[in-house]
Amino acid sequence: MRASDAERGDAVRLLQHALGEGRLDLQETETRVAAAYASVHLIAISRRTGRGVRLVRRSCSFS
Repeated sequence: MRASDAERGDAVRLLQHALGEGRLDLQETETRVAAAYASVHLIAISRRTGRGVRLVRRSCSFS
């Protein structure tokens, strides 16, 4: 299934949240963010961000 811009944005927010928690370093975050934006399909986002497709498809709301 093709990924929407919103779904790519959700994946990027997940990655930025992981960076803020110290689970990713800056270089790895930048690499994964670039890959998420370049992804065409949800499965590619899932593989490149390390998150399952269902998590990527869910809207994320981080405070």
